[in-house]
Amino acid sequence: MVLVKIFGYLRGITNTSRLELKGVKTLREVFEKLRAELGEEFINNVFTDFDSFKVKENIIILQNGRAVSNPNQPINEGDTIAVMPFLSGGFPNAFVNMINSKGVKTYW
Repeated sequence: MVLVKIFGYLRGITNTSRLELKGVKTLREVFEKLRAELGEEFINNVFTDFDSFKVKENIIILQNGRAVSNPNQPINEGDTIAVMPFLSGGFPNAFVNMINSKGVKTYW
């Protein structure tokens, strides 16, 4: 079994944060299964061109915590694949709002 974790706005597109896949041997096979299970909208938000496995600039794919992009990358039983936008979250806006609520003038 391979665990796939989905982060950031991609969770909203898929309505899930994790999936378990069986029978995948390469990174391409992982995403072919994800395409079948999650649909084209997910794939179109991860890849600029799925056929050539061209990942969008704002997306990172990790295998056990290491960035991967080769579609032929071997996938092993027990691996974790994470798919995430580089920036997920709202810290800067929350920080600015917190500062403004204290009456401190900000310049960003």
